[in-house]
Amino acid sequence: MTERGHIGALTGVRGLASLWVLAHHMPNLYPLGEWAVPAAVHRVLEKGWLGVDLFFVLSGFVISYVYARSMASPSWSASVRFWKLRLARVYPAHVVATLAFAPVYFGARFAFGYVSPNDAFSLQKLAYALTLTNGWGFPDSSGWNLPSWSVSSEWAAYLAFPALTLAAGRLRGVWPNLMAAGGVLALMVAIAARVNGGEQFILPDAYTLTRIGSEFTIGCLLFNAYDALRDRPCSWADGAAAVALVAVAGLSASGVSPVYDWALVAGFAVLVLSLALATGPLGRAFSSRTAVWLGEISYSVYLIHTVLLLVAGQALQRVFPDPSAVSTLACSSIALGFVAASVGAGHLLFTLVEEPARRWLRRVWVS
Repeated sequence: MTERGHIGALTGVRGLASLWVLAHHMPNLYPLGEWAVPAAVHRVLEKGWLGVDLFFVLSGFVISYVYARSMASPSWSASVRFWKLRLARVYPAHVVATLAFAPVYFGARFAFGYVSPNDAFSLQKLAYALTLTNGWGFPDSSGWNLPSWSVSSEWAAYLAFPALTLAAGRLRGVWPNLMAAGGVLALMVAIAARVNGGEQFILPDAYTLTRIGSEFTIGCLLFNAYDALRDRPCSWADGAAAVALVAVAGLSASGVSPVYDWALVAGFAVLVLSLALATGPLGRAFSSRTAVWLGEISYSVYLIHTVLLLVAGQALQRVFPDPSAVSTLACSSIALGFVAASVGAGHLLFTLVEEPARRWLRRVWVS
């Protein structure tokens, strides 16, 4: 199985998505719930949980870009090798970030009397996490490192990918694939209207695999469109990416109803396809050394930031007993410190665990 290098701008946009999710969780950090930020900024933070959906679309595209051609024919051995490669990529950092909560939780319980409000650190939930089934929609399966539900959901998409790429590979040309991607999104709107009673677009936890499956499939179809376009002049790509970026930011800042979150997912799709083709200023910005570095460590940042959230939250409660008395300057400093610490911890997790473990497992386990 021959693999291909990644597209720089898409690696860069991963970093943006991880920071958006991190920013969404930031108000949960004591005392930032009292942080006075402009209403538009607060609304953007609220929508940050949809950064995971950007990851899902992006993942379908990138996995197809790297593996679709080498898996164009049915092959059990190729499928097994693919699954091993993906486990080598996602599992080591996931395990370390999950188990990092053990000393943190028990230390906080001993030192501060901390009690998890929803029994997040039970052995049953640890089993779900370590078997990568905590994001499959099973009742009461979410715990320990909460963001890892999406890692589990991604693993389900990887299990389906060999069959999915065979089906998606039957579509040829730009418009058939774009229309199919639009059809998948329209189907999701219809399912959400039925399941959620018209209150929101994103499906509840019981339908998590439907959520990841649809968005991952959209990413696969976008890759097919990209494959048909990449040898053509695409001077429009930077402009389309800029419009998509502004639209996503504008819709988020406007506080658009959760019913219309499908429009943000559509914006993610346009952004991913356009950035993959972009060669102008925006494409170069997302392909810059800093953006690519942040994208490379984004998975580790995403996994480890909730450990810091728990540690810092417990410590800050002792430093600032009254959150309403904390100044805006102090809150701003805490927020910046949290982002910097999360990026730093993510870099360490990537450098010490994720990347060396991946290389070692590829050498000794993946033939």
